[in-house]
Amino acid sequence: MKCHENNKNKKHNPIKHILMMVLCCGLPYLIIGVLPFINASGVLKNIIVGITPFICPLMMVIMIPMMVRAMKGGSCCSKKEEIQKEEIKL
Repeated sequence: MKCHENNKNKKHNPIKHILMMVLCCGLPYLIIGVLPFINASGVLKNIIVGITPFICPLMMVIMIPMMVRAMKGGSCCSKKEEIQKEEIKL
């Protein structure tokens, strides 16, 4: 990504991205693992089991616009940092 190439002095911290991925992909496993311990009716459990496989794709669809927005002017590529770099070059 361009914004990470421009910030060679700063190291990119991927912890946020890793935590989001763990949450996104690990949540269905966690729900399925906890489901036997939940006192719920059979219908509610069936609904939860039916929805669980779609949690990760839905969260990915939600995260994609956030990533695109961040690439256009997010924290690592903010206009303020770009202006400061241009002033330094001049």
